[in-house]
Amino acid sequence: MASPLKRMKDEFGSKDKLVSAVVAAMRPFAGKDDALDEKLKKQSNLKLFKLLSAAKKASEMGGRDAVVEAVCKRRSASKKGDSSLKESLAKMPISELLSYLK
Repeated sequence: MASPLKRMKDEFGSKDKLVSAVVAAMRPFAGKDDALDEKLKKQSNLKLFKLLSAAKKASEMGGRDAVVEAVCKRRSASKKGDSSLKESLAKMPISELLSYLK
């Protein structure tokens, strides 16, 4: 397995291009965060690849609402009567929501 630095150079050429790809993929899930680009530039390449993967997976599933619904279905099978589950899940980061589905 290639290191995150080598992978970044092979797939994107520079960290700025990787950050741009992550920003484009995360925009539907991040809301109106004008400083998202600057925040992501400070992250490691490994973290950026994890965020990119999570954003792509959530998009494939149908977006944030579809991920929240899938988590609710899985959690409601084990917990009955939690009426605020959906609201609390909607506030979570998309990568954390996806971790509930593993």
